[in-house]
Amino acid sequence: MKFLFGIFLLFSVFVIIGCGSNEIQATTTTVHENDHGHDEDDDHTTETIVEDTRNIIEFSDGKYKPSTLTIKKGETVIFLNNDISSTWPASNIHPTHGQYPEEGGCIGSNFDACKPLKTGENYSFTFTEVGSWKFHDHVKPSAKGSIIVEEWF
Repeated sequence: MKFLFGIFLLFSVFVIIGCGSNEIQATTTTVHENDHGHDEDDDHTTETIVEDTRNIIEFSDGKYKPSTLTIKKGETVIFLNNDISSTWPASNIHPTHGQYPEEGGCIGSNFDACKPLKTGENYSFTFTEVGSWKFHDHVKPSAKGSIIVEEWF
């Protein structure tokens, strides 16, 4: 029974994260148990998949969730589109995207997906500047949020 549950859990996680998205990483732990609950090598294998979701902002129901996220300098945020419509996360101010001070990208700053993300697609950005950085959906500017970046100490 544990084996079937493990297979079901593994399949469910692959479906949820998009069957092979290479930007969202999952950690797999294999535990070997015998019938007495002790860790030993035998035929009972359970795989537990734990996804690190601390820095994921999901776009669904036309808005970003959570709308505010606090991270440490150097951490990466993944914007995941789980909506039926596309989303284009980018730094404020619409439409120039120039609030985040790192230049580059396609319009203003480097904090810009530079294209609409279809359902199931994601965009990741590593924040190297401390501050409060507002963002919006370039396709639907009423969808917005902010990333608060703090120093490590």
